[in-house]
Amino acid sequence: MSKFKFKIDKRKLEKELNKKLNEIAENKTEEIFINQNKGSSSMNILNQNAETVLEVFIEKYKKSKDYTISGNMEEFPEHLKLSIKGTMETLKNNEYISSYNIYIGGEWYVILTPEALQYFEKKGSRVELFEELAENEKELLRDIIKIENDNGNISEFLREKVDMDEKDIIRGIIGVLKSNGLINVSWGSNTVNNAVLTQAGRTYFEREKKYNEKLERLNSRNIYNNINATNSTVFLGDVVDSTINIDNSISRIEREIEKKCDNETDKKELQELLEEAKEILENIQDSKHIDKRKGFFQKLVKHFDKHGWFYAEIIGLLGETILKLLGGI
Repeated sequence: MSKFKFKIDKRKLEKELNKKLNEIAENKTEEIFINQNKGSSSMNILNQNAETVLEVFIEKYKKSKDYTISGNMEEFPEHLKLSIKGTMETLKNNEYISSYNIYIGGEWYVILTPEALQYFEKKGSRVELFEELAENEKELLRDIIKIENDNGNISEFLREKVDMDEKDIIRGIIGVLKSNGLINVSWGSNTVNNAVLTQAGRTYFEREKKYNEKLERLNSRNIYNNINATNSTVFLGDVVDSTINIDNSISRIEREIEKKCDNETDKKELQELLEEAKEILENIQDSKHIDKRKGFFQKLVKHFDKHGWFYAEIIGLLGETILKLLGGI
């Protein structure tokens, strides 16, 4: 039986290899960009008028436990009555109510969506709040959390704060925390009647800590979302503090060479190629560039037909190194 042989186009194979390296880098960069933005809020933030009306609807839902609610204009603040139709339209466009009607005489009904009930909780969970919330607002939130943890009375604490504050600064801060879904507050006799922490408020600082830690990791890697290709290198950006242990992989391949290669000449050439591959991998780690080394890849391709496993190991190790550098996987 004649031995089957095929000719390898070295130039084409090397071109394909370099193309694959670029694809790995580009695909991983896009994945990182998507993952970085997963935590960001995609919800539409309502204006203050719409939030005020939505609060009225949610309070009525809590009493009836029915998505279909009704009432009259007297339940809304005076300044909203003339614009209530436009406000309800805003709520409908943002899918917080599925339908509404306003009758002659001031009666109305709406059908809420499940998203309406989650609005303020989701608003309080936005990562944007970690930068938007002022320090005095965070300070009051810390105090409220501490009081809850100590089994204290949040309502009484805030009531005293409001009553003692002649400039109404505390009232404004409470309003910010409430409008951002971090606390629930009801007012009566011009002061706090009842106040409770929401889950978003309760976990605010835990989430902020994780957010900042993630931000620090991303900043330390300083990953740029672009790949600048040149004739000799593929630039990966100034990735730092990426830990890649290539010694184990190199040692494993060395053992495979000893086991699978019975020709001393081939064995020596593969060992030399492996040593050069190690230099390339270390260069990627140190300089954040892929040196394509045309001579190296030509020698690597030379062993493709006889030692395909070795070719696959080296290409796989290069690809894995790029992925680890880009994404810390």
